[in-house]
Formats: sequence, structure tokens, C-alpha cells
Amino acid sequence: MRESRKHEHIAPLWPRWLRSPALFSLYDSIMDRWHNMDELRRFSRRELPEKASKILVVRDRGFGDILQLTTILDSIRTRFFATRLDFLTSPQGVDVLAGDRRVDRAIPIADYPDGVEDDYDLYINFHIFPNSAEAVRAVKAMPENKIVGRTFREGRDEKWYEHLAGSCWLRKYCRIADVEFTPDLPLKINIARDGEWEASRKSFVRENMESEQPYVAVCLGGLDWRRNYAISFLDSMITELEKHWPVLLVGLKSDRGEAEREELSRMLKNHPQLLDLTDRLSLRELLYAIESSSALVTCDTGPLHMAIGVGTPLVAIFGHTPGTQLLGPLKTSDKHAVITPTTGCKGCGFRFRESCFESKRAECMERIDIAEVVCEVRRFYRA
Repeated sequence: MRESRKHEHIAPLWPRWLRSPALFSLYDSIMDRWHNMDELRRFSRRELPEKASKILVVRDRGFGDILQLTTILDSIRTRFFATRLDFLTSPQGVDVLAGDRRVDRAIPIADYPDGVEDDYDLYINFHIFPNSAEAVRAVKAMPENKIVGRTFREGRDEKWYEHLAGSCWLRKYCRIADVEFTPDLPLKINIARDGEWEASRKSFVRENMESEQPYVAVCLGGLDWRRNYAISFLDSMITELEKHWPVLLVGLKSDRGEAEREELSRMLKNHPQLLDLTDRLSLRELLYAIESSSALVTCDTGPLHMAIGVGTPLVAIFGHTPGTQLLGPLKTSDKHAVITPTTGCKGCGFRFRESCFESKRAECMERIDIAEVVCEVRRFYRA
């Protein structure tokens, strides 16, 4: 259980009577002010130069994080008067960032340093945790005195990330780069489209998504069990959605555990009309599928940010994290909706019940009102 909580700035299991989103928000605000005044400056802002002509941004895994980072790239350029900004990332990230005007060059992280000749004035590492061997290797090869963010050097910064208080990762990234965060930033993701995009998307739809009515896309979930809904909930939700619209399923089955994959196989047999595109799409094709759908229903994972980036109406299901804090004013948007569970521990910010850790299932995600999901999809659905 301790291992599951190692990324928190504190890790108590809060008493039930304290499990209030308002109290958690107040706590995060207090911690935010405290750390900004003390530790965060010492760890993250002490070495920031006034000017840096050439900047290399680093973020390997986590496609949602990569997309969110694109919203602050222009601010980074302005903050450091940069004339060149390159992005070191995963092959999937390179595929999507290749046509983005905010990035001069998207570089596969495996190519660094041998395939990169430029000597940068500043390296901004947004890969906070050592969960990528490629990211750790690349950052360790960079000049330590030019790195902002985690350097992965022992004894220097193994605990600095604990001082990036708050639930919103984009807010943390803004602190690292010393640029301004505004609540609407997560809604400003805009995925660049090259000249072949529309023709390729239409071709993909003809080959894979032919239907008399537009599909409602449903995401299977992500790697983090704490953000996922149970397969049983997914089954019930698809059953209700199929009463009204054709449904397609996207995502990776490998993101789920072995027992869940077996449960998913049984579930798919009960939905012969469901268009199952799991494990079949490239990243670009996943973007085509989401853009061509009438709405996307998903938990907190990469496709959520993709939907924002391509302008598809979004029904976002949040359990342990307060969705309006993570994604800005979604509830007031005419294209996005946040649905949270009808339980007292919602928005607990990873401070789970003991039973959640024992079962590796977030109980709050099983208390989502499916009728509310259908209602929001109906509001967005375009025939």
C-alpha cells in the first residue's frame, strides 16, 4: 500500500468525515502556498536563467501529459526569449507533434544524445518520475547545470517532486518552467493537422466506421487502476448507450490486468453490435476515430485530452480526482461534461480507502450514475 502512495506529497488515509472535495481543495491550496514560498523555489526555480535561445523539452511517456504540455510551449518561448524549441519524446509523441508549429523539431527519445547535434541553452525535464528508462538515460546525458526539473542524479533531487503540490499536473509543469497557469489551459489543447489529415480520416471512416448513425466512442481505460472504471461498470454503461446509439470501444487491453482482460473477453461476447477497435489502432487512427465520433465517454486517461484536441464532445468520468480542478471549467462548457460519483469519498485525491488498495479497484468509480452518462451523451449527440 505504501508503494501505491509514494507519489503523494502526503499519504494519510483521511477519516471519512474529512473526505470532502472542498477540504481537499483547501488543503492543496495551503500546501501550494507553503511550497511556493520555500521548497519549490529551492528545487525548481533557483537555476532558471533569464534567457535561453535554444530549449529542449523532455517528456517521454504519458500521451495526455504530452498533449497538455503543448498548451504552454508558446509561454515557455516567451518566458525565455527562445528562438528554437525542440521536444524530446516517445515515437507516438513524435508522430503527433511533427506538424505542430509550436515545436521546431520533435525528436525520438531513443536518438538522444547520439542523434542530436544541437547544444541547448536550457533543458526542461517534465518527466517527473523515473518510470521510463529512456527518459532517465537521456536526462543523465544532459549537462546538469542546464537542466530545469528533475535531473535523476542521486542525492540532489530524489524528493523535489514532492514539493509540486496540487492535483493538476499541468499546474505542476507550469511551476517547473516558471510560466503562468490559468484554469482554462487544459481546454486549449489543439492537435496539429497536416495536409493529408482530412483525406486520411475519411478513408479510415469508410474502412472502419461505416454506420447509418454516428458512433459514440467509449474508452476502455488506462494503465492506472485508480482512474479506471470496472469492467462490470463498462458492461452496464455500454448496454445503456447501445439502446440509443451505435457504440465503438477504443483503448488497449494490455492496460488492464489479466483477470480484467478475461472479464472483458466475456463482456464483448454479450455485445455483438459493439464495434471493438481495441488493440487495432495506431495513435493517428485513434485520433481519427475520436474526431469522427459524436461523443467520447472516458475516464481520466490519454483519449480524454485527444478529444479536447480534436474538438469532439467529451463526457469525462472522474472518481478520486476532482475533475473540474484538473480540467478547468468543463462543467460549464457546451462540449464537455464532468461526471463524478454519488459517494462521500469522491475527489479524494489518491487518499483511498483500505478496501480500494486491497482490491485494486477504485470503489468511487463503481458509483457513477450511468443514467447521467446517457443524459450527457444525449445532450452532445449529433445525428
